[in-house]
Amino acid sequence: MKYRKFEKVQENLGSKYEEIKDELKTMPNINKHLEHENAILKQTVASLQKQSAETEAKVNNLEQYSRRCCLEIQGIPYKDNENTEEVVVYLVKQLGINIIGSEISVAHRLAPPNNSNKNPAIIVKFLSQRHYLP
Repeated sequence: MKYRKFEKVQENLGSKYEEIKDELKTMPNINKHLEHENAILKQTVASLQKQSAETEAKVNNLEQYSRRCCLEIQGIPYKDNENTEEVVVYLVKQLGINIIGSEISVAHRLAPPNNSNKNPAIIVKFLSQRHYLP
């Protein structure tokens, strides 16, 4: 009886050994396939990184182009209920450039004044570049 149990355990071990042996035979093929797939993925990642860098540069250029009519003015004291458009027109006229309010698309402070920045910069967007280009 003990002998039969031993034979059965030995048969189970033998079949498990054969299964593992067969599985190990397929490992080199699986490994080659995974190495090939990894190489393809590395190429894809490199291509996407290059594409991302190019896209980032294009977006930066577009953002700069969209701000070509913008001007940041610093050092203008903040006043309650100020009209930043009038402030800009007055300042630009002081520089000898004849401009009217309708040539300004928008003018506003970058942020409300606070303890650390009592005079935040004014951003002005002109409708045309001709007034401030040499």
